[in-house]
Amino acid sequence: MMVMFVPKINYPVAISNFAAVLGLEMAPVVSVLFGIALLFMWGKKQAIELPNWQTITNLLMLLFQLVFIIV
Repeated sequence: MMVMFVPKINYPVAISNFAAVLGLEMAPVVSVLFGIALLFMWGKKQAIELPNWQTITNLLMLLFQLVFIIV
């Protein structure tokens, strides 16, 4: 987002658009895949080797991204 909105950074338009698409459209996809993997592991009673704060933060970001997409 900074590449798009900071006027003193003179990146080519293609790079700005690529960064915007990568950040705005791929992040929800990666978060959904993480959520599905987490639910799958939880359903199989496998140990999740992630800190609790990281799991909670990722799921909150997924919720935020889904709300942002829907609204």
